[in-house]
Amino acid sequence: MGIPDELPSRMGVTACALQNPAYRPTGIYFFIMDACVFGTGLLNVIVGTYVDNITMFLYSQIMQDSKPSQVIYFCHGIPGSAHDIAFIQDSLPSGVEVIAPNLLDVEGDPKEACVQQFDEMTAGRDQAAIHVIGFSIGTMAAAHIAGARADKVAKLTFVSAAAPLGLGDFLPKTAGAPVFKVAQFKPRLLKFLIAFQGLFFRIGPALLLNRLFAKCGVKEKELIEKPEVSGVLRAGLANSLVKHPDTYGAYLKAYVSDWSAVLTGIRCPTELWHGSADTWSPIEMVYAIKEALPTDGQLHIVEGAEHYSTLQALRL
Repeated sequence: MGIPDELPSRMGVTACALQNPAYRPTGIYFFIMDACVFGTGLLNVIVGTYVDNITMFLYSQIMQDSKPSQVIYFCHGIPGSAHDIAFIQDSLPSGVEVIAPNLLDVEGDPKEACVQQFDEMTAGRDQAAIHVIGFSIGTMAAAHIAGARADKVAKLTFVSAAAPLGLGDFLPKTAGAPVFKVAQFKPRLLKFLIAFQGLFFRIGPALLLNRLFAKCGVKEKELIEKPEVSGVLRAGLANSLVKHPDTYGAYLKAYVSDWSAVLTGIRCPTELWHGSADTWSPIEMVYAIKEALPTDGQLHIVEGAEHYSTLQALRL
């Protein structure tokens, strides 16, 4: 069964884990199959028709009467896609609704667009306690959402957080430093770099993925060698480099700008999960973020873990 290089674009992926035990397994089962991509072939056999992907908006709308009291809002990494949510499938609590938007679907200044998208995706859930999770550069989106919507965000979790570059001298230890330097110092060249990476991905997606993770440790290599994991990562690269290159570039430019001030406006309880061996987001980043927060964030260091292996180790 092949794993598609590209997945249909949409606003996001949602799933309801209903309070009713009779419904919850079905909802989570379909959601995990959608998020991990590889289950679509099995669905073809079950329903007897071709299913490229399941859009959980429809499922969520059908089940809206459940009105879950808790919502998890997941901000994926950059590059990445809503399918990054598959990494935390084992830690999802029961009785919650999960909203995983495609951050790159919304154009404009990412710092404002992510808040607008949050408002649209969480409309009608005023009574729910919303837990916002930001992964990697998705930390930037999560921080802006928590700062702008303090009345709606009950909890914030940063995973493998990419800190504002102004908080420390991180680039020498950061695997993605060359791209960040182009975005920061030669922004006009960024579009050409992204176009080249997109072409590289179209020609050899597996080769690009292997190059990106060439210097990662044993745990990370073992993780990405799993077909279901490489499928999620390839979906993220396709979403960023092929489908939304302009928005992807906008996120990179926003990230390398100084957005540290937004951290001082966060008032909700915050947890920080970080791998001790992370090379994409050096561990110094999470200490800098913890220091910048006005509240005492709860820090969890996952020994030996790296970027995606820390996301998989997250416990909610």
